[in-house]
Amino acid sequence: MPDIASYDPGEEPNWTLCIAVVWVASRDMNEVREAWPERRKERWPLEWERFLADLYKRGLTGEGLDMICVDGGSGLLAALPMVYDKIPVQRCWAHKIRNVLNKVRKADEKSVKADLHAVMNADTAMKARSAARRFAERWGQAYPAAVACLRTISTSF
Repeated sequence: MPDIASYDPGEEPNWTLCIAVVWVASRDMNEVREAWPERRKERWPLEWERFLADLYKRGLTGEGLDMICVDGGSGLLAALPMVYDKIPVQRCWAHKIRNVLNKVRKADEKSVKADLHAVMNADTAMKARSAARRFAERWGQAYPAAVACLRTISTSF
């Protein structure tokens, strides 16, 4: 089996073998997708580095790339600076919000989510940090694990 299985966006990949999809889109949203077959978890940083290096060799040098958005998997996060060290990385806010909401009562989800959106939608990093501090002040007593989760994932503001 090849290291990378490429497919057309119109085709359905074999998701039983795929653990990750890299979606590269230009500003006009022309897209290229690359699926990566399953690997051994203990070797993920090395496998991710090889995968990213292969993308780089095949022409995805990062030129013109404004940002890389990731779900926060430790292997990918460890490997990105090895290949794309000059491109900012942002954790996916959908994953961030889900992780935090998993630590709060259902009754408070709507309010907590609104406060997380204030962090996510801030115009600047400074405003995002300020909104995160307000979040911690408001929810820290009731949900210390949720606040800790936000702090853990907020280093990329």
